[in-house]
Amino acid sequence: MLQATSDISEDTELYHRLGDESLTLSEDNTILVVTLSLEDLNEIKRKDHLATESSNTFLSFGSSAVVDMNVAPNNVVAVSDNDGIRVTSYVVDSISPVLDSFALDLTAETLTLFFSETVRSSTLDVTQLRIQNNVSSADMWQTTTYRQLTGEVGVSGDLFALVVDLTDADLNYIKRVRSLATNGENTFISLSSDAVEDMAGNNVVAIDSTNAQRTVGFDEDVTAPELVAFSLNMDSGVLSLTFSETIKGVDSLVIDELQIQASETAAGGEFYVPLHDVTPASTADDVVFNVHFGVEDLNEIKRLSELATSTSNTFLTFSEAAISDMNDNAVVARVDGDAIQASAFVEDTTSPNLVSFDLDLTSEVLTLTFDETVRASSLDVSEILVQGSRVLQNDVESFELRTVSSDVLGVLGHVDICDDSVTELSGSLELFMKVKADMRTTKIARH
Repeated sequence: MLQATSDISEDTELYHRLGDESLTLSEDNTILVVTLSLEDLNEIKRKDHLATESSNTFLSFGSSAVVDMNVAPNNVVAVSDNDGIRVTSYVVDSISPVLDSFALDLTAETLTLFFSETVRSSTLDVTQLRIQNNVSSADMWQTTTYRQLTGEVGVSGDLFALVVDLTDADLNYIKRVRSLATNGENTFISLSSDAVEDMAGNNVVAIDSTNAQRTVGFDEDVTAPELVAFSLNMDSGVLSLTFSETIKGVDSLVIDELQIQASETAAGGEFYVPLHDVTPASTADDVVFNVHFGVEDLNEIKRLSELATSTSNTFLTFSEAAISDMNDNAVVARVDGDAIQASAFVEDTTSPNLVSFDLDLTSEVLTLTFDETVRASSLDVSEILVQGSRVLQNDVESFELRTVSSDVLGVLGHVDICDDSVTELSGSLELFMKVKADMRTTKIARH
């Protein structure tokens, strides 16, 4: 048994009993050489106060440890663990540790590093590690993609195998790059000599990025992504979805699997299922995915006056088919009754514009078309001026609408013009309309 003092302590960190794996390789002699097993060696190195120098290296053994050459063998005189023998010669460990292999588990979100000997976990600098998609960054026939790791959440104790809990930032970056660490064939590692030290302070042997090491174990991501928050911007028409991990947004979004509703339960108020996804195809895969609504969807949501006017009446439900992560794991559904409420809401602050109008003197109808849904009850026809020219001048005929019956519906509506209004318009060759709004005017194209 190796012990840190001549008198054994109850502290197990101050002694180590050799296992059966350690072998005696020398011939019969007065000197026996014992080759320590990897298990014994790593355990001795792990213990900070045992056999790190001659002053804390002592040996004890029982009488059955060895016998002499007599026909009737005599057992060795025991050395009590209360009176251990101090080492005569001590050679410090000067051999650099080597990364023998590694494994990446995208479900457990861990990187396991297997070294040739025990290393000190507190010296591990994860930023000196690089995950790359091929053996050599210098290969002109391949495009190397990589992630220089930025940190870690946690690391296991001082062992020859270190388990690194990867950060969300590193995990999401690796998942986002479609040619990196998607299987065992495109998962390699390189590292600098500053990445870690052994228990004696020897730096690890570097692995250059031009000769990276391939993983011996790869576990794909099988965890379903979850929507953790969302916000709705009614001014820009963007639904911003924040997930627990990187999402394959553009390729997997099925927009009509989403439902915007006024409360946690659809039966409690208005709801709408969007149909038109106009999200740019260039939108990157990421944790946050911005869904762009089409004009038709946005106008229909605006038409429903009790829906999506603030966070209090903006909820979202969706099925598993709505979207998936980078490994095609379907999102965890949020069903009706368990709708998620918006964490942020931006109201519509953009003024509507009149984009065109039609005048039918036979049907006695003036139809106004706006670029977004407008509130019918807010129409003040006394603010509408019909004029005979684009620019109103003294010699140009004009008429301000007075008595009308209105029925405006959504973006498209109509105003019935009374008889005296029509007579004022007779003889006009061209009609232009000016809509006054808070002292601002909007010009429209010739009809």
